Amino acid sequence: MRSLGLITAIIASATVFMVPITWFYTSIYIGCTGEQGSVDERLKSFQSNQDSTCTCVDCVEDSMCGGLWKGTNYPKHSNIHNLDIHIIVSHCKDDIDWITKFTEGYNISSILVLSKCGVPVHTAPQNTKIIEQPNVGRCDHSYAKYITTFLDPIVDDSNKPSIVLFLKDSMATADPSMQRGHWNTFEGLIRAASYNGFSCGVIPSGYHFSGLKLSIYHQTKDLTAFSSVGYDHSVYMDDGAIFKSPYENLGSFYNHVSRSKPLPELVQVCYGGIFAASLSNIRKVDNSVWKSAEIALSRGDNIEEGHFMERIWGSLLANPLKTYQIEALRRHSRNFSVPVDYMSGVLQHLDNLVKCGDHYAHTCAECPGVYEWGEERCNGDCS
Repeated sequence: MRSLGLITAIIASATVFMVPITWFYTSIYIGCTGEQGSVDERLKSFQSNQDSTCTCVDCVEDSMCGGLWKGTNYPKHSNIHNLDIHIIVSHCKDDIDWITKFTEGYNISSILVLSKCGVPVHTAPQNTKIIEQPNVGRCDHSYAKYITTFLDPIVDDSNKPSIVLFLKDSMATADPSMQRGHWNTFEGLIRAASYNGFSCGVIPSGYHFSGLKLSIYHQTKDLTAFSSVGYDHSVYMDDGAIFKSPYENLGSFYNHVSRSKPLPELVQVCYGGIFAASLSNIRKVDNSVWKSAEIALSRGDNIEEGHFMERIWGSLLANPLKTYQIEALRRHSRNFSVPVDYMSGVLQHLDNLVKCGDHYAHTCAECPGVYEWGEERCNGDCS
């Protein structure tokens, strides 16, 4: 009887420790290879039971799903210093001396600046290559051009995992609160991209004025209906290009660029034009897709196609969500997926908040600092 009790205890202990041990193995393997698919094959039976371990998507306690809501789920202990990191900067008029500080402590394999506005590039990091380009398509055209024309000559065909970081010259001066979030760190961008194949420069941290907390993930059926009807583009008409595109909506543009590649149910959307992607995920996409995007974005400077492209980088580059992840995000969002300004389809969560004028915060003390204009809107009104 004692032997039977001992055996039962051993089995119970193994069951308790199975999840963290397997997660640790998964994290190490992905961190070293950057390839999600090979892990899926090795852990197929384990991942079929993940639904029960996905307890929360917007927390730090859940090692499997914590951070998923904001796109910051990745193993904190994985080694990213063995990665090749390449940077593409879309430049118009801002200095880029901030890049040196932003990337401090990491070995950067290459930096390419595509400069579009005829303004000299000052204080570029050492060994930066600068190429002038026509002023069309803004940062999204720069990124597509980089992939179609410059990426292969820069990056060798070695098997060493590589990450490409897509940056705008204005990152140091831009206000991420306009995208209802805050800037990701360099390390956060690289870690998430090495694990998920893709990561966003702006992490959602704010609330819509309705009090709903926003996710990085969007519901495809609403996102594809997005169009820029009513968008005020009169100040950007210097080149004479008509803002409105020939596409009915984002879905029409996506189908043209991607050759109607099916979209997953939920996709990441990065606002602000800054993100990172694994080289392997970039190359999984047929080059004709990138070329179609480049051509479409060449029509003018500020055009509707750019707003569409901003919203589909994640759809093209991120590793698709697993079924258990989709279900966990759905549970947390409570089916709140409605158009929010320009964020059509964003998943939202109803938090317990206080009302501050016409916006929301966790406490009255936080009201003035929720947005840069928070104090003006709050006017001492907290309930």
